[in-house]
Amino acid sequence: MSQKRQRRTAKLKARLAIEALKGEKSLSELSNEYDIDPRQITRWKNILIDSAENLFENKNTQNRTVMDIEKQELRRGLNEMMRNVDYLKKKLEK
Repeated sequence: MSQKRQRRTAKLKARLAIEALKGEKSLSELSNEYDIDPRQITRWKNILIDSAENLFENKNTQNRTVMDIEKQELRRGLNEMMRNVDYLKKKLEK
C-alpha cells in the first residue's frame, strides 16, 4: 500500500536547510527527528545555497531602481527651477 505524499511548508524546508548548513546536528539526526529522508534535506540545503546570491542581488537591484527614479525626479525638479531662475533673470533685466 502506497503512502500519501506529505507536503512540507516553505518555513519548515528553510529551517531544516539552515540547520543542515549549521552542522550542529547530522543529517541522520535531522531526518529522524522530522521523519524526512536525508537526501531531501540535502536537496533543500543545496537550493538554499544556490538561491542565496539571488536574495541579495534582487534587493540591490530594487534599491538601485528606486534610487534611479529618485534621481530622475530630482533632476526634473532642478531643471524646472533653473528654467524659473532664467525666466526671472530675463524679467529683471527688462
